[in-house]
Amino acid sequence: MQLFGQQCRKCIRKNGSYVDPIFDLDTIAEILEKLYEKIGYECYNKTRPRKQKNENDDRHDIKGEHESSLCEACKLGICSYQRRADR
Repeated sequence: MQLFGQQCRKCIRKNGSYVDPIFDLDTIAEILEKLYEKIGYECYNKTRPRKQKNENDDRHDIKGEHESSLCEACKLGICSYQRRADR
């Protein structure tokens, strides 16, 4: 699993480094639940539970607009924000 960073707009680092993401506890719990389910499905042949689509499933809790020019995942061509915009 790889966590992708973001460059700072105000102080774009000349060395091209990225700031690591910060997650709140609810987001961490959601990520761990999804990881647990995926491991069960992939490694132990458990059936995936059918979940009702939550109205918040497609939300992104970010402040401001997504800036592709500062996004590490965008630069690698694997950003989920990019894929949603392409739909």
